[in-house]
Amino acid sequence: MKTTILGVLLTFCASLSFSQDVVTQLNGEKLECKVLEITDEYIKYRRYQDTNGPIRNLSLAKIVSIAYQNGNIEEFNTSTSDVDEAKADPLMDFLAAIRKANLSREFIYKNGFFFDGLTGVNIQRRTSNSFYQYETGSLGFRVGQKWYFGKSLKNRIGIQVTWMRVGFYFSDGIDMVSISPLGVGLTNITAFGKNKNSGMEINFSVAPVLFGDIEDPELYLAFNPEIKFRYHFMSFGVDYRYSQGEVGASYRYANHNLSMSIGAKF
Repeated sequence: MKTTILGVLLTFCASLSFSQDVVTQLNGEKLECKVLEITDEYIKYRRYQDTNGPIRNLSLAKIVSIAYQNGNIEEFNTSTSDVDEAKADPLMDFLAAIRKANLSREFIYKNGFFFDGLTGVNIQRRTSNSFYQYETGSLGFRVGQKWYFGKSLKNRIGIQVTWMRVGFYFSDGIDMVSISPLGVGLTNITAFGKNKNSGMEINFSVAPVLFGDIEDPELYLAFNPEIKFRYHFMSFGVDYRYSQGEVGASYRYANHNLSMSIGAKF
């Protein structure tokens, strides 16, 4: 009987020794733990769920208060401006949004705004009167919007609108530019993985393009197939754009632009 009572008392004392403390941080998160020591710069603690685990450190600069298991509360960094500044930190908000997106299912199917950077080569050919070919490097970007339809967890089609695409073409300097104010097309994405957060996307769009000298561009019509591989909010792909137009009454030009793309969807 004495042995049983002693065992119960030891168990009770052990549970008290690892009773739950709650640390409130500047970003609003609460940490359930057992606080072991407070120094000038850190608190030392063990996770409440892992009472035999390693001792961890947390900077006092990140802490608002500690609510101990006995009801006492110790406050740190109580300045309202400090708390508001931490909550308004745009970098922390951005990282939190990315973390939330990475954990959510089917993120690549979400409708949203996208931005892509483009780098590659451009070949311009004159296809009438007399043959002519001019090769340049290219740099550019595009911004647009995607909308997907359906409820399939494997494949969805949608509409892609490119609000603006801008390209710069150069050899010794910037020789030509292209500005495409509106491109409309279709998108199709096939998801991979358990959480549907990666996949392959095939897009095709048509757009008018102002192409040529910076001071005197000509109007072209562009056809733009591309393939992308998506991982969460990031994308990597290959983009091909064919555009054709007439310069004056005698010359017809065709441009072949092949680029690598890297971008993100928000």
